[in-house]
Parts: sequence; structure tokens; C-alpha cells
Amino acid sequence: MSKVHVKTGDTVVLLTGKYEDKFDSKGDRKTGKVVEVSPKEDKVIVEGINMITKHVKPTRMGQSGGIIKTEAPVYASKVQLVCPKCGKEMRQDPDTLDTWFSSALWPFSTLGWPDKTEELEYFYPTNTLVTGYDIIPFWVSRMIVAGMENMKQKPFDTVLIHGLVRDSQGRKMSKSLGNGIDPLVIIDQYGADALRFMLATGNAPGNDMRFIEDKVKSSRNFANKIWNAARFIMMNLPDDFKADKLPENLNVEDKWVISKFNTLAKEVNDNLDKFELGVAVSKLYDFIWDIYCDWYIELTKPRIAAGGETEATAQAVLVWVMKGMLKMLHPFMPYITEEIWQALVNDGTAIMVQDYPVYDEKLEFADEEATFEKIIAGIKSIRNCRGEMNVPPSVKAKLYIETAQPEVFSQGVMLKDLLPHLRSSLQISARKRIAPPLLQTVQDFSFRLRIS
Repeated sequence: MSKVHVKTGDTVVLLTGKYEDKFDSKGDRKTGKVVEVSPKEDKVIVEGINMITKHVKPTRMGQSGGIIKTEAPVYASKVQLVCPKCGKEMRQDPDTLDTWFSSALWPFSTLGWPDKTEELEYFYPTNTLVTGYDIIPFWVSRMIVAGMENMKQKPFDTVLIHGLVRDSQGRKMSKSLGNGIDPLVIIDQYGADALRFMLATGNAPGNDMRFIEDKVKSSRNFANKIWNAARFIMMNLPDDFKADKLPENLNVEDKWVISKFNTLAKEVNDNLDKFELGVAVSKLYDFIWDIYCDWYIELTKPRIAAGGETEATAQAVLVWVMKGMLKMLHPFMPYITEEIWQALVNDGTAIMVQDYPVYDEKLEFADEEATFEKIIAGIKSIRNCRGEMNVPPSVKAKLYIETAQPEVFSQGVMLKDLLPHLRSSLQISARKRIAPPLLQTVQDFSFRLRIS
């Protein structure tokens, strides 16, 4: 019918018909309005182009008759859409697709389809699609239909449906509300890693999350914690340090942290296989902050100060665990992990091409791990007891341990090496009742502490 699709109300010019219908006295094209589209007759009715003279008879109401000018509709089979303001021709872009229609072709059109390219042969069908629940009918279903129709194969085998990021009040972000968050501004303030880690931490399958800036600050602080831990390690490494594997002679605290990391690798891989990203990130956070930074690094400081073989062992374990942590954290915080990796390893390889840590039965030290957990329980008990009793840090207290396992508290770093920091002196008894001037008693499943 028409050169382009037109509808009622469009401004058009005639492409066929009488000369006087198409051009005015100056030779310019006449424009008119489409008043009706008749697909059956393959015509459109245009008004505003053809002015005719018409004789009007007098009526009984006193109206006078005469000859007047009026509009006669023009039936046209070919018209051209023009701009109603400037009169220039308007043509539909031949390379434009509907938004969701073009999105439906994404799994294979990006790989060179309809040509049979190497990329299409290798990558199609894909594995996992990650999307929000709000566009399942608009996008996901269309991709499936388009893939089955054009490629005769499903475009992906798994769809991970996540929630939406809402504002701090739980409202959906929109331009009308003006509550949108510019990620570039957040990245400038706190870094891309902090924003990524915050989003991953709050990600529960299918549930929406609220964007709270304090959570981004917390993630930024976590990144600072990792950076400072890496600085401490590199400041205490010799220039010729090389340790690609763990040493053979390990202290109980070394086996404890290695075993903990080995268990972490197993659990995180299981969580990632189940797409439990938030759970995996939470476990990484707890291990890095609590176990590695707050406990193991502090336990290595006396050994590094002592020098010798115990220092070398501590350095090797510190680096080995740090490298493993960086690999596990890299998918969530890629920039800081790559930066630390290049400074720590310094062999020109990128962290993203390293093998992801996996569980190793040879690195499971269940007995040593259980033993050291008792030591940690004792240290925490001493700290809590001194705090509850308001003992000033400068005051030393006597500590008595009543236990059936005295060897537990007298190996490795243990309490006797930490007591100077705890401002206490130690006496260990193998389940022999000790009756000092008692101020406080702390009981655990394997020992009893008395502080006086």
C-alpha cells in the first residue's frame, strides 16, 4: 500500500494522483493528514490536500445558499510519510529491530549467526544465564523460543534467577522516584571491589536486596584488611624468598590454619556449584577476617621475631594461605586480588588463569585442628575474664590450668608464648586440684581456668 507504514493522524504527501493534488501553485508538495487507513482496499484517505468549490442550497432555517470552498477527501494508494514541521521525508530505519526481539537472538547472533562460525560451533549452546526475575517473560522465554526455532537447540541449560537491588527503603529504583544509584559514583568513593563484594554478600537466591551505603563501607574496610595483611607478609619476607609448597615440619597452629583453609575450599566450591554466592562470600569473609588476620597472623608474630626455622615455616604458610585466599576471592574482588597477586608472586602470570583451590585430603589435620580450637577457647576465656573483672592491661594475673591434657597447652606457640601479651603467668596441672586465692574460674569442656 504505502511506501512506509502510516496510521491515522500521520502527515503525508501523495506519490500518485493528479498534479494539482500533489503540488501547489509554487511547485511544492502538498501535505495532508491521514484520516483513515483501509487495508482491504489497499488505500488511505487523506484530507487537507484537495480543496473544491461546492454549491450549498438555502435551508428553511434562514441560511443562505451559495458557492463555498470545502475539503474533499483524497483516496491514495501510495503516500510518503513526512515530518509535520519541516515537511522532509521520513523513512524507517531498515536496520532496527524491536528491543526484546533483538535480545532474543543474543545467544547466537553475537557468535556470527546466521553464518556457521567457529565461535558459534564452540560456544552454542551456552551453559548458564544469570538474570533478574522481572524480565523472564520479556527476555528469557524469547531466547528459548528463538534458540529452538533458529538453532534447533536450547540456548542454555541453567537459568540463575536473582533478586533486584532496591533502595534503602525497599522501593524499586526508577527515574520517576529519583532514587537510582549511579555505580560510577559509588566506585569512585569506595572502589569497584567493594561494590561487587557488597552485592555478592547480600545475594540470596530469588530475594531482593536493599542498597545500603554502610554495607559498601564495610566491604571497603574488608578490602583494606586484606591489603594490610598482604603488606605485613611482604614486609617480613626476605628478598630471596621462594616457597612454592608447604614445608614438611609444621607447628600445630600451621596445621590448624591449613586444615581450616582446606575445609573452606571444599565448602566454597560446593556453594558455587549450587549458585549460593552469598553463602560462599560469607564463608570467605569469616575465614579471612577472623581466622587468618585476627588469629594466625598474630600467632606468627612471635615466630617471625624469633627467627630461624620457625620463622621460615611461618612465612611459607602465610604466603601459601594468602595465595589460596586470593584465588578464591578473585571472582568477587578481581582488582585488589590481582594487584596483591602481582606484588606477592611477581612471576608475570595473572591470577585469573590460576587453578581454583580445591579440597585435598592430604591437608586435613582434624586432630591438630581440634587441639588448637581448645587453645583458642582458652585465650578467649582469659580475655573475657579480664574484661569482666576490669583488670587493667598493665596488671599481670596468675593463670592456673586444670586439664587432663596438659600437652595441649604446652606445644607450639600456645599459651605460654602468648601470655606476655595477655599479661599473665602460667601454671599447668594434669587434673590436680589447684587452690590458689581464687578470683575467677572459667570452665570449658576440656579444661578449667583459674585466674587470680
